[in-house]
This record gives sequence, C-alpha cells and structure tokens, in this order.
Amino acid sequence: MSTQTRSWMSGWIGCSLMSAIAAGAIAGAAHADTVFATADPEGGFFGYIGFDIFPEQSVAARFTPATAHTLDRVSIWFMSNDFDGTTPQAVTVTLRTDVNPGGQYTSAPSGVVLETWTLNVPVVGWTPALIELNSGEHPALAAGQKYWVVTESAVPAGSNPIWVWSSVGNEFTATTQGGAWQSGSGAAIGIRVLGTPTTPTCTPDFNHSGGLEVQDIFDFLAAWFAGNPNADFNHANGLGVQDIFDFLNAWFAGC
Repeated sequence: MSTQTRSWMSGWIGCSLMSAIAAGAIAGAAHADTVFATADPEGGFFGYIGFDIFPEQSVAARFTPATAHTLDRVSIWFMSNDFDGTTPQAVTVTLRTDVNPGGQYTSAPSGVVLETWTLNVPVVGWTPALIELNSGEHPALAAGQKYWVVTESAVPAGSNPIWVWSSVGNEFTATTQGGAWQSGSGAAIGIRVLGTPTTPTCTPDFNHSGGLEVQDIFDFLAAWFAGNPNADFNHANGLGVQDIFDFLNAWFAGC
C-alpha cells in the first residue's frame, strides 16, 4: 500500500473513530421461540380437510426462519381415513433442506435430511390431533434459509393418515405426484416449529472481550496495517480497504 493511500486512510479512520466513540455499541434484540406457526384447523360445513399421506403421495410444508435457531420441536395436525381404528397410522417425518436454499424461484424438499421421526399417529377418523415431535438432534436453522417438514407413509389409500389444513392462510407446500415434487403457494397445512434462539458470533468483537468497545476498532486497525490475516474481515481475497468499511459497518450495527 502506498504512503499516500495510508495518509488518506489515517485521516478517514480518524473521523470514523470520532463517530464510533460517540455512537457506542448497539445491543441486539431478543427473539421469540416460535420459529414458524400456522393457524389451527377449523372444521367448516364439510368438516376438516387436508392432504392424504400414502405411498403415492408424500406431503411437505416449507418454512423460513427469520432469525437463527436450533430446533426444539415440530408439531403437526393429523387426522385419519381409518374410522375403525384398526390400521396403525405409521408416518415418517423428516426435516430437510431446500434444493435451492438461496434461490427465489425453484423450491422443493432436497434429499438432505437433518432429522427423522418415525411414529404411529394416535388418531381415528376426522378428529384432528396435534402431534408433538421433540427434537433429539437440535439441528441449526439458519436465518433466511428455506427448510421443509416432509411426511411419508406406507399406509394404503383409504385408511391413510391426513395432514390437516390450517383454517386460514396460504403457505408454500409440496406434494409428490408421479414421483416428483410439485410445489407452490397454496392452502396452509397445520404446523408449528419451535426453537431456541442462537446467539450469533459477534464478529466485530475483534479482541473477543465479550462485547463491543472502541478498543475493538483500534485492535482491528492495528492488525490491518500490520498485514495480519485476521483483519481480512470479509474473507475476500486478502486484506483490502473494503475490510475496514465492512468492519466499521458491522461495529456500528452491533451484535
């Protein structure tokens, strides 16, 4: 880096430090434990309605956490086409990633399974029951990433389990038809996803003191001018001026 560039940077950094000292660190907001939830089912004139789950059709509901969590529980509203209570309602539930987690258009359950539950749903006929599935793996749910809860069953059609629709709302759902996932926005199916908020790593806490302070800026800049690779804040092809911009932006935003 040239002497002229360092001189300009020193003047700019001095102004930034004055603003930083005046502004201080901003604490992050607390997050709720409900990651995603639809309205409960409500029977209409024709009773309850839902998606049949049988060998020819699997059913999935998509959700996108607004903030990072670890999974605690998935709860699903089930009922059954077995009115005699003689056919075990065996269902496999999986939590999966999306085939295109960062994309805006193509979306369907992937083959990547984060957790699996196998159960006999204790329901008889069209009387919905909310079945709670506690997580043993507690997989991480990243903010802004799409996830799917998938239900599958080998119970023959006619006596099969049913995933009950929510009373109101539209959400992104998917069913297998002809062996392939068909997904899109439609009637929401009853589901709740609960999780524990994840405390994110506070990257602008450069000296790892446990909080943001002006010393983090001094320590970062000292590392940057010394060519320390730890000052490659944005991990983009080594040290650059953009690392300083990105660090200060993160520092002002707080953790």
